[in-house]
Amino acid sequence: MISIILTLIQTSVADILYQNSFNSTIGIQSIPLNQYCSSLSQENKLRVMLTQQSNNHSLLAICQTNLIDFEKFQTLFQQDNYHDYNCLVDYNAYILENQTQQIVLSQQKMPTLVSQYHNIFSIENNSCFAIIYSKLNSILILTIERIGIDDCVVNCKNQGICIKGFCQCTLGYLGFDCNIVSSNIHQNSYFHGLQIFYLDLITLQTNDYKLILNSELQYTIICYANSSHLLFTSNQNSIIYITEESIIQCKEATERLRIFTQLRYYSQFVIITNTTSVVKLAELEEQYYSIILVVSVLASILGVILLIMTLIYLLKIYKAKQAIKNKQQFENLMPAQQFMLVSDRVPEIKVETTCSICLESFKSSSLVRMTYCEHIFHSTCLEKWMKNNKACPLCRAGLDTQTIQSKKKIEPQNFKGKNGHGSILQQLSFFPKHDGTLHSIDGSLSYHSPVIKSLPINQPKNLN
Repeated sequence: MISIILTLIQTSVADILYQNSFNSTIGIQSIPLNQYCSSLSQENKLRVMLTQQSNNHSLLAICQTNLIDFEKFQTLFQQDNYHDYNCLVDYNAYILENQTQQIVLSQQKMPTLVSQYHNIFSIENNSCFAIIYSKLNSILILTIERIGIDDCVVNCKNQGICIKGFCQCTLGYLGFDCNIVSSNIHQNSYFHGLQIFYLDLITLQTNDYKLILNSELQYTIICYANSSHLLFTSNQNSIIYITEESIIQCKEATERLRIFTQLRYYSQFVIITNTTSVVKLAELEEQYYSIILVVSVLASILGVILLIMTLIYLLKIYKAKQAIKNKQQFENLMPAQQFMLVSDRVPEIKVETTCSICLESFKSSSLVRMTYCEHIFHSTCLEKWMKNNKACPLCRAGLDTQTIQSKKKIEPQNFKGKNGHGSILQQLSFFPKHDGTLHSIDGSLSYHSPVIKSLPINQPKNLN
């Protein structure tokens, strides 16, 4: 909204000297502007505008002489050839097919560098011609306005600032009115279609510049201080290369431009690319596949780690459930009881008064467990024992769950001796033998067993 208001104000302030709408035919038309150029003072300048109503295939040129030779005029489309005939064209507007092309005419003498950069034509001998070349029949409007010497041709676009009749553009915006948008080529990963890039020489960290692509494309490289005109792509290669010498020269040209206009300019190359297919950076493509490979490997490693952690977690849960189940089975098969309750149910001759594992005597209130082979141990002692052993510490009878369950179904028989009570050794020999850590080989108790030590052992009688 603000730009529209400023445009209206600028139009109302500007002094329109000539405006004419006409039908343009294919070919060249020449319009003398000598009367306007001769009346121009040092305090003013002329703005010549060509507005295309029907199509955007016409080109406006301001020349010192009347250039009506078609072949000579065609050379203006080539880089720097307009100097041969002292002509100036709004080449950027033509390339970008803008509806309006604008050129400024001034009596001030200025370097060609400044003239090209800001689309300013320096009048010599009060001679100037507006020459229009059309590819197709079209409706055109030619307007000539008088503006102040310190006025910009149009409102500066994209945060540009008008200073002494020149638009000072920010980085990335081109053209005498900052209307052309370009992209940082360092931040670009692929090329497609017609694109405009800039290479900032201030932030460039190498002496030269090379960009390797995965396939060829058409491109043109311009030092923007030397020529602000966007040119048709003329090179075709898979490598975009700018030499160190070209970079130094571009910086020097930018400095000369700054000294004359007292404006801030960016040392930059403008790179125009054009391709119908997608072209990527070769280095980026290699990095892309390297990144994919690294990510795939890391993802695989992470997946394996997660799988292992999951299996470990599930195994811990399984072991915890098994431990609870085993403890419940252990409690069911060999419940912990007070020693006095257990001793009341066992014949006096079988009652053990000492735990064969810790070798401490039982107390009436001691928590004990009795195996199916009728051996008694401290509850905690037997639990610790069975963590590493599945056999009775005394008789080596199997104490695994399956054996205990099978033995629980069959009550062991009491083998009685002559004295009316069962022999301990006879009862122990009834149970299956089991390898263990105590001194038990054939199923009988070792002499070192505390139980055997507590039993009276009769010496054999002398038969003699």
